[in-house]
Amino acid sequence: MESCTSVYKMIFNSKINIKIAALLELTRPFNNLILGLSILLAIGLTGHLTFSMPVILAVFSAILIAAGGNVYNDCCDLAADRLNKPRRPIPSGRISPRDARLWAGILFFVGCGAAGMITLANFFIAIMVTASLIAYDYRYKNRPLVGNIIVAFLTACAFLYAGFAVNRITETVVPALFSFFFHLGRELVKDAEDMEGDKTQGALTLPILYGKKTTMIAISVIYTAVIILTWVPFYLGFYSWRYFIVLLIGVDAALLYLLYRMWRDPRTDNLGRIARYLKYDMLIGLLALYLG
Repeated sequence: MESCTSVYKMIFNSKINIKIAALLELTRPFNNLILGLSILLAIGLTGHLTFSMPVILAVFSAILIAAGGNVYNDCCDLAADRLNKPRRPIPSGRISPRDARLWAGILFFVGCGAAGMITLANFFIAIMVTASLIAYDYRYKNRPLVGNIIVAFLTACAFLYAGFAVNRITETVVPALFSFFFHLGRELVKDAEDMEGDKTQGALTLPILYGKKTTMIAISVIYTAVIILTWVPFYLGFYSWRYFIVLLIGVDAALLYLLYRMWRDPRTDNLGRIARYLKYDMLIGLLALYLG
């Protein structure tokens, strides 16, 4: 009898552990860790990085909301994942779609609740971000430009969220604008890169509807605006010469070179390299803001 009980407990505990591991995997922990560090970096740009309760709650709530978004994304991508990623928790059967949706709801609820403990502004941003994550996956993911704008908006919100948490919103407006336009351009580069694959899945992205050349024109306009916008804070006296020098060499010159590379060789593999380089250039931009 005791041996039967021990076997039952082993099986029961094994099933629980598998489910817990699946729930954790759905949240994409590594991505959430990066987001948490990004919130800390955004707060660091304000010069008020302390391990106070508002800072802890800002990181905690942002991670939970992002985790909820990742789980909901897997719920919406179930049909595609059955073909492309059958080992993911839902298509592999380790967790049911119903449990995954419940898990996403819990993460969203707790994350927004934690945001409400910081400031009212943080709570409203958390609600907007949650609604945007759901809308993006449910309806706008493959819509031309709208999905790109939502992604860019979400990245910009991280800076505003951090600013409100430490009551230093002014210092985060410039980084938020920089992040929005930078990510918007990069999202279009990625759409141009994925054009052929997206066609097979019925996506309605900007390059599919209007062509790669039109998309490249839009990318060029966006990054030209980024270059112009990055000079404005320096001339207004918000940032020092250190910001200007790092920006001029590390960001603006790099953007002009990458735009030149894009027009010279718009093939898929080259666009993929440009998208990666843009990610690194964004880090240099953050360094310029920090040094400034």
